[in-house]
Amino acid sequence: MSSGKSSLKSMGALVLAGGMGTRLGYDHPKGCYPFSPEKKKSLFQIVSEKCIAASKKRGEKLFIAFMTSPENDLETRKFFHDHNRFGLDRDQLFFFAQGHLPLLSEEGKPLEIMGASGNGDVFKKFKTSGVLNAWKEKGVEHVNVIPIDNPLADPYDEKLLQSHMLNGDEVTIKCIQRTSPDEKVGILIPEGKSYKVIEYSEATQEMKEAMDQYPLANLSLFIVSMPFMEKMADINLPTHTARKKLSNEEEADWILKKETFIFDMLPFAEKVSTLVYLREDCFAPVKNKEGKDSVETARKLVYNYEKKLFERLYQKPMPPYPFEIPIADYYAM
Repeated sequence: MSSGKSSLKSMGALVLAGGMGTRLGYDHPKGCYPFSPEKKKSLFQIVSEKCIAASKKRGEKLFIAFMTSPENDLETRKFFHDHNRFGLDRDQLFFFAQGHLPLLSEEGKPLEIMGASGNGDVFKKFKTSGVLNAWKEKGVEHVNVIPIDNPLADPYDEKLLQSHMLNGDEVTIKCIQRTSPDEKVGILIPEGKSYKVIEYSEATQEMKEAMDQYPLANLSLFIVSMPFMEKMADINLPTHTARKKLSNEEEADWILKKETFIFDMLPFAEKVSTLVYLREDCFAPVKNKEGKDSVETARKLVYNYEKKLFERLYQKPMPPYPFEIPIADYYAM
């Protein structure tokens, strides 16, 4: 079995980027948000530069795809066009959009407006968009899935790929330890030979408090084999229903929104493993404008990670916050 490092060229990065920046007070695709404190790099630029840096380290071109939504697809594509694809070559960058599902009234009646179908649509749209076949032709055998709103997510994780290949997994889950029953993360539940994820909003209090029995949190970080991606394209995932406001305006009506989630692939996989990482090395969620999981808390988490990396690389203290290192340093070791 070849090592993960020697097979990095066989892995493509798939970024889940269908969300808008509404909860950040930003009326554009979340990936366009100017996240980095000094250079104001967008989340899209950060992950694109990681693709370039990993490609240079490997000495050959790696591929990256963004799954957008009907709501943000055109603006996302224009953002990349206006910024010269952040240095990516045309033939290494791909886009496709998730679909629609009807929104429902609180009584469960379909409305005349549609909502994005959720990140569980990734499998069908990855195939029907033609990206799956294009990547197979380019020799991609494994797909590293990450969300756009976690700037510490590694789109080309050699350690995770090596574990995935050595175990012969269909899916490898990159996860962390839960910190408390109140932490608003999906809970990984062992189920037969695989796992399932219970969303925090759907978990019972008993599940949340079973920290010893269910210690692991789902971060939507996966490596998925290409044959399994193709298999899942023909499977209909279950829908989840959430009660949400139709808009951010205080007087807006409440509606029911149905979505599919990528983690519901797990029960369909015959070989699944987990790899537990240190939280500070892989998790900086950008969910809110302020408070917990905000832009500012994520910036501090990224700074702390880069401080550790800088001092290991350069053997000297990191300059004080705010400071950011070149993205190439992420792949320098």
